[in-house]
Amino acid sequence: MRSAREVARLIGVEKSPILNHYGESIAGAATIRSFGLDQQFMDTNLELFDNYSRPCFTNAGMMEWLVFRMELLCSLVFSLSMVLVVLLPDGAISPSKLSV
Repeated sequence: MRSAREVARLIGVEKSPILNHYGESIAGAATIRSFGLDQQFMDTNLELFDNYSRPCFTNAGMMEWLVFRMELLCSLVFSLSMVLVVLLPDGAISPSKLSV
């Protein structure tokens, strides 16, 4: 749980410079174009997105690992319950007790 909170915090921390960069770029679009700094803008933009992608990929990997563990646990419980049902002698479970 702590690691999930920490990754969520990192995602927020890495998203902030992107939003700030876009806000400043929109306000200074004429200046960026007039001085020919389009490529520098794009390079900074790509660097910020690379930094933002790292915790997002980590979060996606953590979620996939959690899903894998939960599916493994469900498969184990299902398998054990099926073995138990197969090993029970005939007539051990009355159909009348199963009705709702």
